[in-house]
Amino acid sequence: MNTKEILSHLGSGGLTAFNTDTVPGIFAAYNDRAAADKITALKKSARGRTYQVFICDLGQLDLLGIKSGKEEIRKFLPGKFSVLLETKLRMPHIVKDGKISIRMMSSGLLKKVLNERGPLLATSFNESGKAFPRNYGKFSKEIMICEDLKVISRSPSTLIDIKKYGYDILRPGSGDIGATGAMTVIGSDHAGLEMKSEVKETLHKYSIIVTDVGTFNGDSVDYPDIAHIVGKAVQKKKFPYGILICGTGIGMSIAVNRFKGVRGALCHNENFARLARMHNDANVLVLSGRFLDKKILDPLISTFFFTSFEAGRHAARIKKIEKV
Repeated sequence: MNTKEILSHLGSGGLTAFNTDTVPGIFAAYNDRAAADKITALKKSARGRTYQVFICDLGQLDLLGIKSGKEEIRKFLPGKFSVLLETKLRMPHIVKDGKISIRMMSSGLLKKVLNERGPLLATSFNESGKAFPRNYGKFSKEIMICEDLKVISRSPSTLIDIKKYGYDILRPGSGDIGATGAMTVIGSDHAGLEMKSEVKETLHKYSIIVTDVGTFNGDSVDYPDIAHIVGKAVQKKKFPYGILICGTGIGMSIAVNRFKGVRGALCHNENFARLARMHNDANVLVLSGRFLDKKILDPLISTFFFTSFEAGRHAARIKKIEKV
């Protein structure tokens, strides 16, 4: 398949399939609403869904009505990330709540086509809710298969939303969340959601960049799921510190302390935070979303993040903990 044929096919509203750095995708011109509707029907997806957009360089963001955030996303693109950026476009098939999801390809046939054609809307090559098909011949009547399709990573890209305080990880995936460069990773269940917002504002006050891994709405979630994301990230040293919040803080404490090398401390005030750092070298701060007075958040958080471990006799005790 040569590039000229592909460009002609895209120009006439056709659908194409390319490899990406995760799973193969179905592509069409970004401003072709009819082509987007074809993809929705082919994948048997819910009507009115929004598709992400691929680019090959940051200069193409201008075509998508994006004026800000270009410098901030350089640490994520190209890479296995999708980044939400504000746009002036009014295209519901690629824009939701004033934002557009962007990915970038740095090599391969897809990059060449993007360079020639410009941005392309895209989605994974599969029926909605199903895995990549081993036999994709049945799609060949509707889609131009441009190369031998291969699954590079079964995990989707990590979806990230850049905020004033740091980053919200809306969908963990194949992109390394440690690449955000944040000092701390934070997570809460639904009972800790309101408190988490207050905590992030306080962190922002002290110029502490934070990566939020959820939850992001009031729907009920299981606190161990969030604790496991934060615990693994701290255990693997992707972040020096973590913060977890649930109703009492007890559940999060129990869950995160199952990770070797992670020392979660449930702190109720500034003194708890100071001693947790000085004597226990705590690397995860656990808070109660329902019983902690918000008025003490500022001194509690600043104390935790700006107090050093005393080591000495305490270091020997930490070693004994790690032997268990």
